[in-house]
Amino acid sequence: MGVVYKAEDTKLKREVALKFLAPHLLSDEEAKERFLREAQAAAALHHPNVCPVHEIDEIEGKTFIAMAFLEGESLEERITEGPLSIKDALDIAHQVADGLDAAHEKGVFHRDIKPANIMIDPKGRATIMDFGLARLTEASRLTKLDTAMGTVAYMSPEQGQGMDVDGRTDIWALGCVLYEMVSGQRPFQGQYDQALLYEIVHEEPASLTGLRTGVPVELEFVIGKCLEKDADSRYQQARETAVDLRNLQDKLRSGRSTILRTTQQAAGVHATAMAAQTLNPAAALPPNTVAVGKRRLQVAYGLAAVLAVAFLGLSAVHFTEAPPNALLRRFALIDTESVGTGGSIGTSAYTSPVAISPDGRHIAYVSGNSEQALSVQDLDQSSPRALEGSEGAVSPFWSPDSDFIGFATTEALFKVSVRGGIPSRLCELPSDHFHGGSWSPDGESIVFSSGQPHSLYEVSARGGSPELIPSAEDFEQRGQAAPAVWPHFLPASAGDRVVVFSVGSYGTPTLVVQDLGTGRTTVLGPGAYPHYAASGHILSQPAAEVYELWALPFSLDTLEAVGESFPVSESSGYPTAANEGTMVYLDNIGGNGAGQTLSWRDLTRD
Repeated sequence: MGVVYKAEDTKLKREVALKFLAPHLLSDEEAKERFLREAQAAAALHHPNVCPVHEIDEIEGKTFIAMAFLEGESLEERITEGPLSIKDALDIAHQVADGLDAAHEKGVFHRDIKPANIMIDPKGRATIMDFGLARLTEASRLTKLDTAMGTVAYMSPEQGQGMDVDGRTDIWALGCVLYEMVSGQRPFQGQYDQALLYEIVHEEPASLTGLRTGVPVELEFVIGKCLEKDADSRYQQARETAVDLRNLQDKLRSGRSTILRTTQQAAGVHATAMAAQTLNPAAALPPNTVAVGKRRLQVAYGLAAVLAVAFLGLSAVHFTEAPPNALLRRFALIDTESVGTGGSIGTSAYTSPVAISPDGRHIAYVSGNSEQALSVQDLDQSSPRALEGSEGAVSPFWSPDSDFIGFATTEALFKVSVRGGIPSRLCELPSDHFHGGSWSPDGESIVFSSGQPHSLYEVSARGGSPELIPSAEDFEQRGQAAPAVWPHFLPASAGDRVVVFSVGSYGTPTLVVQDLGTGRTTVLGPGAYPHYAASGHILSQPAAEVYELWALPFSLDTLEAVGESFPVSESSGYPTAANEGTMVYLDNIGGNGAGQTLSWRDLTRD
């Protein structure tokens, strides 16, 4: 790209580096103008992990950049000596993520993050070099064959295919760099540019835990999240990457285990698989069994077929594949920690124990063992996954893209990736009570119920200080202000923010719809644990401790009921629904919580 000279600033008496750009990089006047604009933007960055740019100038037709002179070596030179320690790799990656975050905040994207562009000084400080240069060279980089692949190897799929890029392409490249620091090799190994690009777009890198012993599982998760092929599935901001890296650093320093316990033998669990068979909807399910089938909710006449799952403890699950034309898969579940104790999930009236993801692919729940942590059952897998770091969790709820699960403890609100990893702390709770949360349709904020009395609060999905949501009306119950609990965002047009929630947690609570933008409220009638279903109904229980499931026809256009409520299921509660029409709720709820059944009902298909 040019030649770099060590020089002296004779006015300020300091050492600087002068980078003279190669003439071919400036042969295109439009590219030159673009480069100058980006270099000017880079000069506005002030961050300890970004190399300061002092000046951009031209002399005798030669363009140069005057920047800080840095002692040390490039990360590329460091890696040639072998893989770095996990501690050093995390430290460098965390610093680079911080520098990228500062640049992205200013709208500056690097586009060429690689070990050669990261300097490490003798004290271990990492500095990102050459902001503003990548776009100047990317147009011609892929036209040559059999060239050095030091840059192509770190390209994101969208960058390699010539698409528009943003800060997420830098996050991809950081994942490649971190992978290389840990393993000593690049994640993609093609021998020439086109082969390399094919791997980047279509293939997955080798597992780090298979290349090196002692790699924390959480680290493999962070790198995997950076290297998602789809930019929308990647970390969306460098700040998120930096937070996960810092949390992992803290965890390693504390000496806590970093191995996810997802084996089938965990917690003394024994599971037995049973063959697929036909389900009689009228027959009661035997305790501790799981069945899978299909049914449709008909607005006037109730239910036409059922998919039901009985969970006790929910520590592990196995099932056999049904024949292609079967409507049911049935299997048994025994958890030795909770059998006979009545200690199954969902015994608290304030804890919604299960939640299906919007895409209908996962179910999150609070396990019934002594740790009371989150687990995820991927519906295409035979065994659930425990989410480490979620101990003490209650009331899981999903992000609209199904990538994250929100949950609370007695102290704080958290989110954790569906793939696992270290939960991110979003905010402290106003009190040690938590009565449900919901993610906004645009994914930007979370509304939850907490405080004394219970009120609705809103916090950024990236974390921050929760703000009290004012109510447009005062709802009185028993002479006191009634609590606002169990909020749920309704699907909305762009920019609309509408929540349905319950007012009053005892006796007969009232369902209320509130437009958070205008403050308009609409009273719908009695109900608890509201959740909107794609069939056009608001599902709810008549009260927190009345285990019946009702459906209320509802219009998203007018934000009003368009019919009378009708019963869906007896001895049931805690409804949630996926966007494609699958409804999940607890069935066969007994007085002590024993023998509860998780049920699916398809709201849209015969």
